[in-house]
Amino acid sequence: MIQNLIINASLPFNLVEQIDFKNLITTGYPNRHVLSRKTLMKNIEAQHQVLLQDMKSIFSKVNYLTTTADCWTIFKRSYLGMTCHWINPVSLERESCLLAIRRLKGSHTYDLLARTMESIYTEFNINDKVIYTTTDNGSNFVKCFEIYGQSSVVEIVQDGSKKTDVEILQTLEDSIEEEYDENKEDTDDDANTEKDEDVSFSRISITQVLDNRELIGECTSNWDDCMVYNLPKHHRCASHTLNLIATADIEKALSPNVSKDHLC
Repeated sequence: MIQNLIINASLPFNLVEQIDFKNLITTGYPNRHVLSRKTLMKNIEAQHQVLLQDMKSIFSKVNYLTTTADCWTIFKRSYLGMTCHWINPVSLERESCLLAIRRLKGSHTYDLLARTMESIYTEFNINDKVIYTTTDNGSNFVKCFEIYGQSSVVEIVQDGSKKTDVEILQTLEDSIEEEYDENKEDTDDDANTEKDEDVSFSRISITQVLDNRELIGECTSNWDDCMVYNLPKHHRCASHTLNLIATADIEKALSPNVSKDHLC
C-alpha cells in the first residue's frame, strides 16, 4: 500500500524515512514494519521491469500502433515523453499507455529526438508496428520526420492495376532511358570507326575516399552525426495547428503591415 501511494501520488522516496510517517504507520498498524527507502526503490524497480515485460507481451499481439511524442523543459532539465495507442484485437476497444519518459541532454535538435524515439521503439520491439507518430508543429519535430520519417506513398490506378506514384515515375524514367540508349547506340556506331585511345587509371587511397566531405556530407568525426534513423510516418497535431491559426496567424493577419493580397 505504501509503495502504491508513493507511485500514484508522486511522493518523494524519502517519505518513508520521516519520523511522523513512521509514527502514523505504526499507530494504525502496530504489527507492521515500515520499509526502508532502499527497499522501496528496489521494489519499484522490480515492479517496473514486470510492467515492461507485460507491455512487450501486449505489443507482440498487436499489428498496428500509433504514438505521440512531446518534449519539454522543467527545472533546467529536458525530457521526451511518448504515449502509445492501439485497438484491442479481442474487445476492439481503444487502449493507451505511457510508453516512456526519457531525459534529453543538450538542445532539442532533430537528430537527438530521432535517436531517442528510435531507441524507445527498439526497446519495445515495435519499430515495424508504429504507423504514425503525432507531434506538435515544432520545427525540430518537423525536420526530424522530414529526414528520418517514412514518406506517405500514394497509390494510383493505371492500366487496371494499382501502382504507387514512385513506380509510375520509375516507369517513365525507364522509358526515357531506353530511348536515350537507342540514340546513343547510333552515335557509338559512328564513334567506333575511330581508333580507340589508351585509357590510364590511377590508384586512389581509401583514406582519400573517407576524407572526402562530399561523400560523407556534413558528418564529423562523431559517428552519431552520420547515423540514419528509421522513424514512422509523421502526423501533426490538429489541435496545435488550430491553436496556431487562432493565435499567431490571426494576430499576424490583423497587423496593419500585412496587405490584403498576402492574406488571400
